[in-house]
Amino acid sequence: MAPTEPRPLRYTATLVAIGAIAGILSGLFGVGGGIIIVPALVLLLGIEQRRATGTSLLAVVPISIAAAAFYVANGAIDWRVAGLLAVGIVIGGQIGSLLLAKLPQRTLRWIFIAFMLAVAVRMLLAMPESIDGTLDMDVWRIILLPLIGVAFGVLAGLLGVGGGVFIVPALILGFGVGELDARGTSLVAIIPGGITSTISNLRRKNVLLREGLTVGLVGAAFTFAGGALAFLIPAGVGNILFGILLAVLAIRLIVSDLRATRKNR
Repeated sequence: MAPTEPRPLRYTATLVAIGAIAGILSGLFGVGGGIIIVPALVLLLGIEQRRATGTSLLAVVPISIAAAAFYVANGAIDWRVAGLLAVGIVIGGQIGSLLLAKLPQRTLRWIFIAFMLAVAVRMLLAMPESIDGTLDMDVWRIILLPLIGVAFGVLAGLLGVGGGVFIVPALILGFGVGELDARGTSLVAIIPGGITSTISNLRRKNVLLREGLTVGLVGAAFTFAGGALAFLIPAGVGNILFGILLAVLAIRLIVSDLRATRKNR
C-alpha cells in the first residue's frame, strides 16, 4: 500500500511521465492506457496491485474522453456499436470490480501478466490490410455486441484496463469495422464502464485519488499527439513497438514477483 505522506518531486514526475506515455498510446491505438499504467504504478512506484488497478481505471476515464474527442472530431465513431458495447461493459465492469476486491494480490498480478503477454502476442502478429467498412446492424449483432461488452467489462474492472486492446481487433476482424472507426468506437464504449467501475472501487477504497487524477489529466493532454500519429504512421509499425513494450513490462513483473516470493520465504 502506498503511504500517505507528501510525495517527493521524483514521485510526481514519474506520475506525469506515466500519464504522458499512456495518453499517447491511447490516442494512437484507441485504448484507455491501463495496460501501461498498471505495471508502471507497480514497478516504478511500488503501489500494490489492487490499488494500482483501481487507480488506473480512474486515470483511464479522462484519457479516454480526450482521445475519443479527437476521433469524434474526425468522424471516426460508430455510435450504434459504441452504445451496445458500453451497456455490456458497464455490467461486466461491476463484476470485475467485485472480483478485484476478492482475489489475492498475487493472483491479480499473474492474471495481469498473462493478459499483457496475450496482448503483446496479438500486437506482434501481422494485422490484415486495413478495412474501411461500416457495420450493417442486425438482430444478432444487437444481441452479440453487449455480450462481448460484458466480457471486456469484466477484464476492465478486474485488471484496470479499458479493454480497447481487444475491442479494436474484435471490431475490425469480427465485424468489419474500419480501423480508425474501431479505435474511436472503442474509446467511446469504455468511458461509461470506467466511470461506474471507479465509483465501485472508490467505495471499496481501492483507488489512490491524487495519483489517478494526475496520471489521467496529464494523459488526457497527450492523447492529441497520439491521435495525430494514428493518422500518420503505418499501423504495423506501432503494433510491433507496442507489443515489444508490453512483453518487456510483463517480464519485469514476472521477475519482480519471483524475487519478492524468494525474499518472503
